[in-house]
Amino acid sequence: MAMITLKNKNMEITLSPLGASIYRWRFHNEDMVVTLSDEQEFNQTENYFGKTIGRLCGRILKDGEVSLHGGQDGISTKIFDYQLECNRVAFSYLSKDGESGYPGNFKLEVIYTLVDDTLALEFIASVDKPCLVSLTNHTFFCLGESKVQNLKLKMNSDKYIYYDSKLLPIKWKDVPDYWDFHKPREFNMDYEIDNSFSLKDGKIQLSSNKYCLDIETDFKMTQIYTDNFINNVKTLLSKDNHYRGVAIEPQDDQLDRKELLPGQTYQRKIIYRLRKL
Repeated sequence: MAMITLKNKNMEITLSPLGASIYRWRFHNEDMVVTLSDEQEFNQTENYFGKTIGRLCGRILKDGEVSLHGGQDGISTKIFDYQLECNRVAFSYLSKDGESGYPGNFKLEVIYTLVDDTLALEFIASVDKPCLVSLTNHTFFCLGESKVQNLKLKMNSDKYIYYDSKLLPIKWKDVPDYWDFHKPREFNMDYEIDNSFSLKDGKIQLSSNKYCLDIETDFKMTQIYTDNFINNVKTLLSKDNHYRGVAIEPQDDQLDRKELLPGQTYQRKIIYRLRKL
């Protein structure tokens, strides 16, 4: 499967039609994201590294079973068509009525635009039957580091979603002290994170000793996941099986999921800006 590259003076981003995904992201010749060591393996794996997630990201109870990120044949597993124009790639996919157990024909565009040190990611979707829709991108950021413990997170968040034993969302709760990221804070691995946090201003900042990633979005919350679960996938930069980076997944409120109706347009945006410190 052919990869697509967006490139300028400081940035080089390699995208894959599989899941309209980010395979590799280099800034000043250093890797900013956790990714598989081999392109071919990336295009065959069921892992979520860098992929578009949907039709419904997160976990829901569906037909008595927990469904994660749209199910085993969700959007992340699909091959998108694409058009490349200079610094812009527009991926497109049509999910047919009943695919993954969701109603209606679902038309999706995922658009990446690279300008200077900024990558803009846009989701545009429509349906012909009412359907729950919530999309995100599942990139794990490392900012040139091999361990999530070497990163600091900052965001204006006062609430997080509490889950039950099946990791299904139950209710919003006040953020405890060990997850207070109002100021840049290293990850305390005594409290692993795979939770959703409110975003009061739509801004997130992740930093290492050398780089800073500023994220702005119109999503109202974000999932933060510190690569907790062990797997045997070989990745660049790290020989470890987990804790290699942090997935930052801006998305819609998991406790207030909305149906997209025919005639409506689902449109969300994430802006990523990188800089040297």
